[in-house]
Amino acid sequence: MRVRIDYSDQNEAFAPLLPVAGELERPIPSPDKRKWWIVKLDKPLEYQRKIGEPFRYQLVRAEFLVVGSRWQGYEIGESEPTSVHILVPLGAPSAPPAELDPSQYDHVAWGMCTVEDAA
Repeated sequence: MRVRIDYSDQNEAFAPLLPVAGELERPIPSPDKRKWWIVKLDKPLEYQRKIGEPFRYQLVRAEFLVVGSRWQGYEIGESEPTSVHILVPLGAPSAPPAELDPSQYDHVAWGMCTVEDAA
């Protein structure tokens, strides 16, 4: 299923990197028992992550994002757009993991996930 992720709130520095599009690949189990999804991006996303104090920047190149619904009763992939948490991997994993380890992701922003027409 094709989806588009648009910016919504919580990180104006990340907003110019969106929207992105990709395939809703599969759900990913997580310790918090919430339903998270892997979105395989059409094009890799490059993000300058601010780290440390005093801070410096680290380039993160992500081929996938992890998204989870912010709204109770709204699921990702339904016909209505859904507000989501957007997580970017901290490193450059070659493939999405089998299970979500929140310590390996940066919660970069809130977004809206919309199913794209197949036509």
